[in-house]
Amino acid sequence: MSRRGLKAYLTTADANWEYLAGIPRLGGDTTKHRQHSSQYTCLVVTSDDVVALMPHLNLYGTRDKLQDREIPARFVTFPDGDLEGRVIKDSLFSLGLSREKVGVSQDVTAALVLLLQDEIKADVSDHNDIIFALRAVKDDEELSMIRHGVEITDRIYDDLLRFIRPGLIVREIEWEIDRLMERYGADNSSFSTSIYTASKESDSYFGGSDVKVKKGSILGLDYGVIYQGYCTDFGRTIFVGEPANEESKIHALVMEAQRQGMAEMYPGSCGDRADAAARKVLTDAGYGDRFIHKLGHGIGLDVHECPFLAPGETTPFQPGMVFTVEPSVYIPGKGFIRVEDEVLITSSGCEIMSRIGHDLTVV
Repeated sequence: MSRRGLKAYLTTADANWEYLAGIPRLGGDTTKHRQHSSQYTCLVVTSDDVVALMPHLNLYGTRDKLQDREIPARFVTFPDGDLEGRVIKDSLFSLGLSREKVGVSQDVTAALVLLLQDEIKADVSDHNDIIFALRAVKDDEELSMIRHGVEITDRIYDDLLRFIRPGLIVREIEWEIDRLMERYGADNSSFSTSIYTASKESDSYFGGSDVKVKKGSILGLDYGVIYQGYCTDFGRTIFVGEPANEESKIHALVMEAQRQGMAEMYPGSCGDRADAAARKVLTDAGYGDRFIHKLGHGIGLDVHECPFLAPGETTPFQPGMVFTVEPSVYIPGKGFIRVEDEVLITSSGCEIMSRIGHDLTVV
């Protein structure tokens, strides 16, 4: 902030303020919880102060989650009835932000940016790279949380191999995954648990959860947990009955694509190189047009974080960065053959954090 001449840095009530100030993130539900002035909820960081601004009602739940844990921030709350954001205006003026340079992260609301510009007369600019550069490299404590989360996803997979059988509905498997998350101590799921499959009559990429599992089904698992705020994201392919020759071939190619992508994951390399190496394997084999997404993404307090394993991503890898590596091939009428692991950049290369193997799996 000092080097960039910023008087303050404002960010959002999500993983960013959990990372900077240890305050549990707000929301996370699929619907909006609107309250008076909630659009102004933010964390304000100055050279000598850290202020969390939020609706008064949110403070009770936040304090319950914090229990006796101390944080490096003070709370200022909006009462019900503060329709115009009087508290936020007074707070920003008292912090001396009038006509000063203020940096914001990318998820700050338009309402807050407009208030800063029109009411506070601040010079507002995007400095999202500050927070994402900090969050991209995990320290030992963060890696410990991620490793524990990965252990939970591994245990869930072990149990699933004994649970999946013909006659189940896909939704039943998704429910079982979510049940096992609670059994093994996860705080929550990191995204909606999904199993990619399709009926022979379907041309869509993603079959519904009402599809029945039968002999010949291909189940592309995609699930993750949150443990102590940190996310996991895991995937494997399960064949119900012996796969066809081409399906076995594609499975081997997807595993090789992951290996080749990871061979380019070392300090100083970048996501563009890793994506290109994995994509070349599938393209050379004639399946490039069926690999319809990027190779992977950063992961931590959010399930998708910067930087990415994608074309054009040139951010250099550093030790401590954690990514998912998830090549796949779509088979019309069948679904996805996929693999996904969390991978840690080390001083000499990279490390797969899961203990689950990559052999072709049949139930």
